[in-house]
Amino acid sequence: RDGEHTPVEVKWTDAPLSKHAKHIRTFLQEYGTAKKGYVVCRTPNSVQLDENITAISWKDISKIF
Repeated sequence: RDGEHTPVEVKWTDAPLSKHAKHIRTFLQEYGTAKKGYVVCRTPNSVQLDENITAISWKDISKIF
């Protein structure tokens, strides 16, 4: 979007943990145009996994695009 990458990873979990964002962290380090990443899962509420990585419900995916 507008030259900025947004990494998204999908997990089946309803209790996201920081370890679920491993590959997003790598992506954010390697691509300077990526500022924020998301883990899309079955969590009922958004969970901040890292400074710039958030786990969100699959029902809220439209909010990131």
